[in-house]
Amino acid sequence: MLKKILLMLFLGMGKITTTYSQVEKISFTGNYKLLPNKNDKLGLEAIDLEGSFMIKFGQVRLQNKFVLENYQVTYPFGMKFNTEAVQNFKVAEERIDIGFAVSKKWQVHGYFITALVSNFEGSITSEDFLFTGGAYFLSKNETNASSVFKIGAGYETYFGKPDIYPLFSYYKKVGKKMAAEVGFPKTELTFTPSEQHALSTRLDFQGKFFNISKPIITDQDEVAQKARISTTSLSLMYKHILDDNWSFNIGAGYFLDSQFSLLKSTQTEGFQLELKNRIYFNSGIKLKL
Repeated sequence: MLKKILLMLFLGMGKITTTYSQVEKISFTGNYKLLPNKNDKLGLEAIDLEGSFMIKFGQVRLQNKFVLENYQVTYPFGMKFNTEAVQNFKVAEERIDIGFAVSKKWQVHGYFITALVSNFEGSITSEDFLFTGGAYFLSKNETNASSVFKIGAGYETYFGKPDIYPLFSYYKKVGKKMAAEVGFPKTELTFTPSEQHALSTRLDFQGKFFNISKPIITDQDEVAQKARISTTSLSLMYKHILDDNWSFNIGAGYFLDSQFSLLKSTQTEGFQLELKNRIYFNSGIKLKL
């Protein structure tokens, strides 16, 4: 009953029919990341809230995900231009992933992402919207997903600017306690000593692209109209499963080749601050129904 009530809220419908009895997954997550500020270095604080559900209609699976994100940028002391308008960026995103099983082993997926990405210092315009997406093939054993292979391509922002990138990964369980995933944009190794505890290390590539509603002038006398965050990080995470529904995680990471940039109208680099060689901390909580 709780699943149906939450699904009704997601879909904005007043009635749920028996079709939705095929709901497979409903989950809610919240995550917090902190890159501490120093006098001569940029600080970054990120909060995201996410809700998702998956429905199966015969051979078709539909996953709908809603994401809200907030990024707070703290600039180094002594900046030579007014940073007030570019201290806070927000994201409101919906992702729809549709998959179709073409055989017992293979699935083909297409996904579409509609997002509002802006500092919202002015009225919302078409420049505040970002449309991305992609397609991929997935190969796995439905009865025992001990190995999963994925390959495709997507128009994404993994390095902070929208572009076409390959998507590929190979996931493999090694015994009862180890699992490894190698690919792009994520490579991860997980050790699960018990049903309640898991320890993982991850290398991943993440990027965000924002519109600046009212362009600003930087200390280089350049007009900044866009902003981007590009991070390559190595992290260590501990996950504790409280019960069938609740889990939480805590961890820390190290930024490798990472930057925050204000971009000119041509989306070429303008003002830039390095994030590399910095330690960050993160935590999260998840509810599964």
